[in-house]
Amino acid sequence: MTETHYFTLGQAAKEANVSKSKISKDLNSGKLSYVGKTKAGYKIDPAELFRVYPQKTPVNSNKERLETPKNTNENSLLKKEIEMLREQLKREQTQSDHWREQAERVSHLLTDQRPKGSGWFDRPLGRA
Repeated sequence: MTETHYFTLGQAAKEANVSKSKISKDLNSGKLSYVGKTKAGYKIDPAELFRVYPQKTPVNSNKERLETPKNTNENSLLKKEIEMLREQLKREQTQSDHWREQAERVSHLLTDQRPKGSGWFDRPLGRA
């Protein structure tokens, strides 16, 4: 069997974050029960103390820690996906540059590059 730990009046007040007089008043009124009373003082069961005075969780202690993302397997998969997307974007940019160059070459070929006045139709009629 394991030995159960009990609170004294002072310990109970500290754990419940109330005054000793409040604990004493609740013990005397029966609102808070106790296991026994010795020359050393009251023996208060922690479960009974927290039934009457529920424990309050600290405002930001665990919430912030729980919201902080851990370095999990999911994070490493997301990092790999980001890297793959960056590589794909780089390939798409390279291909876009290639097609732009092709369009410029075709545009150059389609425009008349001959100097003005050198064509047969630019010569006056009747002159050879």
